[in-house]
Amino acid sequence: MFVDVTGGIPPPERNHRLKQRSIAGAILAVGISGVLAFGAGVLPASADDGVPADEVVQAEGYRWALSPADAVIQPGESVTYTATLVDLDGVPADPQPAVAPYIGTDAGGDIEDGFTITAFSPGPRAVMAVAVIDGEEYFGGTSLTVVGEPVSLEITPSAASVDQGGTLTFAISGVDAWGTPIDTSSASLTSSVASDVVDGLSVRFPTASPHTITARLGELAASVTVQVDPATVAGSSSGATLAETGVDGNLVGIVGAALLLVGAGLVLARRRTTV
Repeated sequence: MFVDVTGGIPPPERNHRLKQRSIAGAILAVGISGVLAFGAGVLPASADDGVPADEVVQAEGYRWALSPADAVIQPGESVTYTATLVDLDGVPADPQPAVAPYIGTDAGGDIEDGFTITAFSPGPRAVMAVAVIDGEEYFGGTSLTVVGEPVSLEITPSAASVDQGGTLTFAISGVDAWGTPIDTSSASLTSSVASDVVDGLSVRFPTASPHTITARLGELAASVTVQVDPATVAGSSSGATLAETGVDGNLVGIVGAALLLVGAGLVLARRRTTV
């Protein structure tokens, strides 16, 4: 039976008793894979519920939905959750129960303060919510990941080649030991060719040749080679027409006629000399 009161916080003695019952089975029930049992124990049945501990059963058809789901934080950061009792279709129970669930994680060293979890050690952990209401245990959960130190870095150019004088942009990504994406905003680029102009994550290539661009983040580095092709010189093709070379055809005709006249004059002069 639910009481139409939301956001009720269990008294400290209830929280203490909640931490004494194992919820390894609850983790399986909510389908969180790849995590260990929640701990030595949480949640015995409370005398306040008026039900002996050995008569408490797992509730069917309802679970605690935690928000935010699957959060990713930096070491030492905190997450404050909201817990809503929902049915198997995700529809909130109406009314919500007056009893608020206990929320904790399966990772040693995390600090639990009501609905707020402060996590330190890197890696994923299970976040569990559990409460006893009228002799039935209601469970729910999600995951929380603390980002670890980066272990690998990758650099990807916007194209594999570029014309001389052109510019490419580069994307940098990386992960920690658990495959969690890391913050690469402080990574920097360098080039194997001194004439290249590096501007943030963009590089301009004044020189034609293979260029190796390297991304660095702390002690990690990743490189990629791009081909810079020589710029095409206008009119260099052997099949270019006069118009393509930019020479005026009328001027060519005038020059040609003048050369013919000069040649004819030289012939006449030679004939007069020999007569």
